[in-house]
Amino acid sequence: MTWHKQLVNIRHLNALPPEGTRVDYVWRCWKLDVNGEHEAWDPFANADDVVASGGLGLPRPGDKVSQVITSLANTWADYHRWRTVSWNMVGDSMCVWEATATATSRDIWCGYPNVVRTDSVTTRKVDLYRDKLPGTLDFDGQTDVADGDHTNDAGVPTDNKTVAQVQVDVTFTWNTADPQANGYPNVGAWSQLINKRNTADFLGFAAGTVLFAGVSIDPEQDEYVRVTWTFVWDAWAHLTQEPARWLDGTVVLKPSGLGVGPQNVAKVVYWTQPYEDTTDFGDLFSDYELGWLTQGWGYYDDVAQECASEKPLLTGSSFSPPKAAQLDVAGGIRDSPAEEPPP
Repeated sequence: MTWHKQLVNIRHLNALPPEGTRVDYVWRCWKLDVNGEHEAWDPFANADDVVASGGLGLPRPGDKVSQVITSLANTWADYHRWRTVSWNMVGDSMCVWEATATATSRDIWCGYPNVVRTDSVTTRKVDLYRDKLPGTLDFDGQTDVADGDHTNDAGVPTDNKTVAQVQVDVTFTWNTADPQANGYPNVGAWSQLINKRNTADFLGFAAGTVLFAGVSIDPEQDEYVRVTWTFVWDAWAHLTQEPARWLDGTVVLKPSGLGVGPQNVAKVVYWTQPYEDTTDFGDLFSDYELGWLTQGWGYYDDVAQECASEKPLLTGSSFSPPKAAQLDVAGGIRDSPAEEPPP
């Protein structure tokens, strides 16, 4: 008894993110008995023979393409993984079958966007102890609200302002199977950025106005997870008004009965910056990523010519995205190998 297969078709789809790339291999498969005659069989009952090297040697879902088609090792086939293997009987017998194996990759190849930006507008309420807008946004700690009508009664605010905010979610795909990625993202390293503000202009927003608000990681497909960094821009740079307080937390009040000016109100009010720590968010991204985040698809026209024939956009250390360097690993946009993809 011998197993036989013949490659009869290959289909290849190269699509824009997030769809990614796909390749379908179609093999015609049959089994001959000791007399060289066709023998009836089916892939479900012969599941071990289908994938065994001594049998048909077809892909097993989860394997890399280059593990089955070894001639494609060290090409971009290393980043494609078999997802499904489906079978169809040829003719009206159970002697000959066609197997269609589908492999996909969500890794990003130049010059396509490897980061995606989503903006949403929201607001927050700021309690006012004095009817005063911040004169400057660029300071740490506290500074006096020197004037403005009192808007509190015995230290309880009686007015507030609605302050505009913009939430910017930056998402990117992380391949946990990529040796350069070193497995699952090190969320602990990124958590050190929480509640820090930007030291320089970032995505068109002024220094000090953008807060790193959080990180989330969600399953995407098999080895891929989707990482989301959340930034929040605030029109008041996240400032609040806070009254001076006694050690027990009660507000220090201006005594009543003095007969001069407002009485029984907060004696001293400060503009307070609750997020004093800062960092340069631009260091989190490569120039390539910042190009996509600031210009959108207008950036494609700048880089497409550099990416003809699946060639890498940039090389060298200047290309390594700092977000990967933070975790002591390389990563980012994929440098396509010189070999051409399957036809």
